[in-house]
Amino acid sequence: MIKPEDEELHPIGEGEHWQESWYLNWFDGHRFGLARIGYKPTRFGWSCDALLLATEFGKPAKAFARIAIPLRTRPDPEEGLKIGGFSLQMLEPYKRFRIAVDGICDLDWTALAPPHDFGEGEGPPGIAPRHFEQCGSVRGWFKLRGIQKNLDGLGQRDKSWGQRSWSKVAGWEWICVPVSQDLGLHLWTATGTDDKQYGGRFVRPGD
Repeated sequence: MIKPEDEELHPIGEGEHWQESWYLNWFDGHRFGLARIGYKPTRFGWSCDALLLATEFGKPAKAFARIAIPLRTRPDPEEGLKIGGFSLQMLEPYKRFRIAVDGICDLDWTALAPPHDFGEGEGPPGIAPRHFEQCGSVRGWFKLRGIQKNLDGLGQRDKSWGQRSWSKVAGWEWICVPVSQDLGLHLWTATGTDDKQYGGRFVRPGD
């Protein structure tokens, strides 16, 4: 069961590949984009990965990445998860987030339904055993090829934490389909290196 504090950074678990990840995407008909920021504890504090990708008419239009950036302080989602011009701020737990990258975008991500809890241990061993997803709407602006454009679309978000050892995955497929304000489809399947099949799905409004 999801708890209010699950939107925050969790106590560090066991294993060298423990990580906490926030992922959000958006789609408005001919533009698609995604943003992710993840944190991993290190001997000296924290390490941060941040990524933003955007396409227009199926072609790459914008990319931003910061990989393995060392941090000395513990991240705080309410104050904003920030690195190198990238910012993801939780405006209201389970409801609203702001995604901003200096000179590139400023987007407001708003939930359309409660999050779907995938429970614990549904995926291959060692792959983010705690995981929930949520459908939402996304509005704001994005600068592509030097031109600022308004965005009004739909999206999906994912929050996961725990061990993230991709060497235990032989294959992975993840599909989300934002149909309308009232309907969203989600499906994922994975094959572990143990040859077992794993997966999950939900349909918003979740019945």
